[in-house]
Amino acid sequence: MKRLVILFLIISLIVVSCSSIKPSNDPKEVAADYIKAFFGGDYKKLKTIVTKSDIKGIDNAIPLYENFQKMNLEITVELGNVQIKETKATIFAKVILNEKGDTYNTTEENAKVVLVVEDGKWVVDMMSSSMNE
Repeated sequence: MKRLVILFLIISLIVVSCSSIKPSNDPKEVAADYIKAFFGGDYKKLKTIVTKSDIKGIDNAIPLYENFQKMNLEITVELGNVQIKETKATIFAKVILNEKGDTYNTTEENAKVVLVVEDGKWVVDMMSSSMNE
């Protein structure tokens, strides 16, 4: 009986310590990378920083991202504060898009980037995130 109690305590301790491990990356860096990859049309990069469930959506929208690639945008991201609640983070950002070419058009967008912890790292939940927020 003592061995069973000790075994239970050891397993409980392992579970608690594993659940309190912090993600291995910075949510602000992931959010900035996401915004730049999104507007830059870098769908390969996007697929590495979004949830597993969002990858199929990216695959279905590759023509959209290829159009972004053709726009030749200079992307500046100004991140706000990070609001973290356990395994979810929200970051609001201002995105400045400068289209280079014959004319120089500047557009400002507002973004809300929602991140979740998946496999021990912060990734973007595209379904909860939005542009023009």
